[in-house]
Amino acid sequence: MNHDHHSSEDDTNPDATSGSASTPETPRAGADVLSLIADVERHLERIREVQNRQTTDFADLAERQRRVGEAETALAERADELEATATDLASSRETLESERGELEVLRSELDEVRSGLDDDRACITGREQRIDARSAEVDRRSSELENREHDLIRRIAESEASVAGMQAEMDQMTSDHESRMDEIEQANERLLETESRCGELREIADGREAELLATRTMADDLQIALEESVRTVGELEARILEDERQIGLAGGKLAELAHVIAEQTPRLEQGAEAMALIPRLESRIRDLQEEVAEKHGNDGEFASFRETTRVRIDQLERDLETANARAAEATVEADSERIEALISEARAPLERRIVELESDLPASADGDVVSRDKYEMAKERCLKAERRGDELETALSMANDRGQAREMAKRLRAKAERVGDYARHLDLRRRRLAGLRAAIAKQRGGTLTVADGSALQELQRIEARHRELQEVREFLGRSEQQMVRRWARPRSVAIVAWILVLVAISAFAGWFGVREFVPVPGVAGVTIKAVAPDGRTLVGEDEAAWDTWHQALATDPAFIAMVHQKLAVRGLAEGGESATAAMMAEDLSFEDEGSGRLRLVLAGEDARVLEPTLDVIATSLASQSARLSPRRKDGARATLPTERVTSHGVGYATLVKGPWDSRALGWMAMIAGGFLGASILAIGIVYGLLSRSKRVFEEQESLEHVTA
Repeated sequence: MNHDHHSSEDDTNPDATSGSASTPETPRAGADVLSLIADVERHLERIREVQNRQTTDFADLAERQRRVGEAETALAERADELEATATDLASSRETLESERGELEVLRSELDEVRSGLDDDRACITGREQRIDARSAEVDRRSSELENREHDLIRRIAESEASVAGMQAEMDQMTSDHESRMDEIEQANERLLETESRCGELREIADGREAELLATRTMADDLQIALEESVRTVGELEARILEDERQIGLAGGKLAELAHVIAEQTPRLEQGAEAMALIPRLESRIRDLQEEVAEKHGNDGEFASFRETTRVRIDQLERDLETANARAAEATVEADSERIEALISEARAPLERRIVELESDLPASADGDVVSRDKYEMAKERCLKAERRGDELETALSMANDRGQAREMAKRLRAKAERVGDYARHLDLRRRRLAGLRAAIAKQRGGTLTVADGSALQELQRIEARHRELQEVREFLGRSEQQMVRRWARPRSVAIVAWILVLVAISAFAGWFGVREFVPVPGVAGVTIKAVAPDGRTLVGEDEAAWDTWHQALATDPAFIAMVHQKLAVRGLAEGGESATAAMMAEDLSFEDEGSGRLRLVLAGEDARVLEPTLDVIATSLASQSARLSPRRKDGARATLPTERVTSHGVGYATLVKGPWDSRALGWMAMIAGGFLGASILAIGIVYGLLSRSKRVFEEQESLEHVTA
């Protein structure tokens, strides 16, 4: 752009003064481009810093995930140890129960022995009574019974010996029974200690489970933060690509516009030169008026002519003010008014300088015009200010607004209005000069001097410049129409594409909001499998008994209390233990899949909590099945073959969501509409702030260039 500008100036104005005056514009334009490049580099540096921070965050997240994995491994090992301990306790309980059975058998045998001893004692008592009854007969039959007496004494001694042996045996059995009772009491104490230890271990396991849940929650939060960071990086990269593309488009359009301005520069310079010649012609006319007044002295006629000329000039000035007022009413844009004010401010010093030059004319000794150097300096300043203002307006419009056709059309329209003002001003001056020339010619009787001939040539040159300015104005109008037609179609396509993208993002936001925050009905399922100690598959009665036992376990109050406690730890229990029991009775169902497989199905109104709830039920059912498997005839325990890793940790259940109802669709529409409205409002606010910053920047730049 700078090369074209210098070449155009060299072609149109070979003067060394004008060429040297346009060279300071090149650093300023280059500084503008460098400032844009510096802004882009600062944005890239910020994006690199964000990427470095994200890399550090990723490393921290990986370290935390590794720690969570180690904690989960330790917890799994602890759970295996607890299950082994529970299995040992179950075997110990079974041993105690078998010993209790044997003790009951021994007690029954002891009762039988005691009953036998009581019978023997009763028999002995009866015999003693019979002996006492027959003592008289013994006396009578002493001779007959002596031998029998010896036999009876022997038998009594044997009976007493047997009774003493039985008594010793009974004492031994009593001591054995007491020792067994002591052992049973000690076993009961050990059992109580084991149960208390099991309770402590269960509390520790619950605490570890709560810690694991908190760790999983923290991991979920970190995962969400990671996704947010990745999404932010993607948005920044997309924004960088879009900015680079827009900068490329702006550079191309800026080069194109610079080429157009370079083509228009000669004509604008010719118009400025014509304006610079007007004060010279006016001063020459005033000199001619003074000469006419001195030679003819016809003050009355010249006064009347001067009055007529002043009236005509006032009339033309009123017409010019009326035209300017209509143009101001037609141009309602704030930027056009601001540009007009800046042009007026830039023109004021030049007009003051022209007035000073005109005031210096009477002081010249030979009555000639102001020196050519002063007019050249004024002309160069005017051209420099005009060209600089046009270049800055065009560059800022292209860089800040990124090629919007409306802004460019407004700038071109303002230029056309300025050219029209110049043309009207030249036309007014031409009319004034023509009137004065006619009056002078009438007074001087048709005699023309060399100065009059030069004035006529200047007037003809001004008319030629006026026609050139009209051609420039028509060319600017055609250029404006071409630019509007060229940029209207891509701009419309870009607007429609951005609207579609915004609508798609709003729809996704509505779907995500309903999915995460609005309850939707659904069904979750999980399969448990029977694993026998010998690895065989349960069939027939064993499978039916296994299925019946596990289905009945779901209605056990102790099992329901355990499930409710675990749900409360995870924050999923609502309404107390009775609500959990009602949920398991009404919403939980069992489906027999055969081959030792049983499927648990849980239905509910909130699909977000079905998976974790069914996971708790299934894991509790498998734990109880493994703990009580030695007491069952089949000895098979329940396992969960559908283990998988989810965002919340390890899961087993799978979710099947139901169809969305009208309430969920209504919420989705509300969320999408709110997001779309908020996005449009934010875009409007940002656009307003950028437009205001742009206007302030343009005003400051214009004031700086006018001051310079």
